[in-house]
Amino acid sequence: MRAAIILMLLLCVASMADSFIESVIDRLNWTDLITMGIVVFAALLIYTVNNAQTRGR
Repeated sequence: MRAAIILMLLLCVASMADSFIESVIDRLNWTDLITMGIVVFAALLIYTVNNAQTRGR
């Protein structure tokens, strides 16, 4: 019973997030999308470099 309630809540949250994300994406232009891509790439690069340095010790 608890799992069913949690599943229903997760589905509701996912549905709300989907409509929110669609409305945000509709308002973005190419400059915003490229900027977000660069930021995500830089964050992943920094994360990868930090992990490589940590595991090398």
